[in-house]
Amino acid sequence: MMRTMRALAAALALTGATTAVADTFTPPSSTAVFTGNVLLNASPPLVCTVSVTIVSNAAGSDAWVATGGIGGGGLCGLFSFSGLPWNINVETPLPPPTGQPATQLRFTGVRVVGGVVCGPGDLIATWTPGSPPTITFPPGTMLLPGPCPFQGVLTQTSGAPLAITN
Repeated sequence: MMRTMRALAAALALTGATTAVADTFTPPSSTAVFTGNVLLNASPPLVCTVSVTIVSNAAGSDAWVATGGIGGGGLCGLFSFSGLPWNINVETPLPPPTGQPATQLRFTGVRVVGGVVCGPGDLIATWTPGSPPTITFPPGTMLLPGPCPFQGVLTQTSGAPLAITN
């Protein structure tokens, strides 16, 4: 049995076989801005305006949050993002590539700096394609370590409409 497994592993290594992951961001080489209100503090409640710029590579196979800002007046001015860029991965549908619209995204390495430091950590969001597309961080979404709430909806406000598939 071990001999068979070693032979299979060697054959896969020789053929260059890899796990198929085909996140696709359309249009490629694009920039899209998403903006919305996000709950950043539970007690007292603090809802701030968040804006992120998503950039996709020339092949349309990868995308990341290149820049981000937090505004809205009051205590919101004390908060900022750090550790950019943050990579974006399709969570569902799962590989192998299906060509179906993404339904969940993972933002990796997110960090919020303010009265406290939250992250770096990953955030899972719901992707809703459309015109315009939206990114929803549902109630209960927390940025760890912290923990810090990160709940709200970001809507695409500029750039060609972004489509994401797996």
